[in-house]
Amino acid sequence: MVCDQNGPQPGSETLDGLTIFRGLWHRDCAKQAPTRLVRRLPLISLLNHQFCLDSLPVVWRSLAGQPVDLVLSNDVEMLPLGRVLAKRKRARLVYDSHEYHASRASNVIPRQLKGRLRTLTYKVVEKWLVPKAHLVTTVSESIAQRLHADHPRLKTRVRVIHNYPPLPLAEKNDFIRRRYHLPPERKIIIYVGGLQVGRGCETLVRLAPRLPGSTVFFLGDGPLRAELEQMASGLPPDKVIFHGAVPQKQVGPITASADIGACLISPGSVSHQMAAPNKIFIYMQAGIPSVDSDFPEMLRLVDEAGLGICVSPLDDEAIIGAFERLASNGPQRQAMGRAAADAFVRRHNWEVEQKLLRELYRGLVGSRA
Repeated sequence: MVCDQNGPQPGSETLDGLTIFRGLWHRDCAKQAPTRLVRRLPLISLLNHQFCLDSLPVVWRSLAGQPVDLVLSNDVEMLPLGRVLAKRKRARLVYDSHEYHASRASNVIPRQLKGRLRTLTYKVVEKWLVPKAHLVTTVSESIAQRLHADHPRLKTRVRVIHNYPPLPLAEKNDFIRRRYHLPPERKIIIYVGGLQVGRGCETLVRLAPRLPGSTVFFLGDGPLRAELEQMASGLPPDKVIFHGAVPQKQVGPITASADIGACLISPGSVSHQMAAPNKIFIYMQAGIPSVDSDFPEMLRLVDEAGLGICVSPLDDEAIIGAFERLASNGPQRQAMGRAAADAFVRRHNWEVEQKLLRELYRGLVGSRA
């Protein structure tokens, strides 16, 4: 598996029999450029920066003399590297796309040349290499349909593998109230995930004063944190709380100590509108209802299981109304929480989803024999 290196993760490790190589990423990639020429030529530097080309010699040396059955490229940034490795090792190439990359980049830096070049490189690389993959997986039906439309020469249909949390169901507890000395009657609205533009974080802070009796709690970190803390600086200290990031095994238990989840992704890109965000499944694991954006994948999930309320992420009054409805109506909040927990235990957990993934991988490895 080749994926990006984000934070203090090791460059390579083996987990559950799968060898993972993490490519140099973002600023590290530019710093590690092998020659001054790569640093000085803007286009080459951009390609090196985007697709972690410096990682190829490191990964190649690590794999010297080792048999390889499958190469999994995690998102488009790792696709060129994965294609080279798969071809040289005569292995099967798997492309795992967590977003609709053809739309994602144009919304990151929409007016700058660098942003346009990034968009173009994503589209060109996917157009060139996706049809060469032996298996393509993604996280939602909407993205799968778009990938099929974009790549009619695909060898096989795109399979959906959701990013579900593992069992068991998280147990209810009072961690947040005890840690931050909140009264029992206070309703806790939790946001789980990266503090980034387009995730609805600013909306939650901006609307917090209009949610009496509730605390907005952020479980996660990211580049937007300083700006969000500045926005909340004039509010009472228990109105908006930034807990920061925690190890993955603590996410479920802490989330289970909240009352309502928030997933108000903005319609800033087509990728956002087709998303099936991990945080919804984390709220399900915690057995709490959620207020979610009214995009197709989230609407389908919420309507199917009755686990929350979908609203327009651009309609402040609808957002406030949804949170107040769940905060004030204990029986409805508890019923939706039970529905979320039941759906998680029955279907939306990794123990169920991994069976499909294992079957797909066994089929690829078996077809080489």
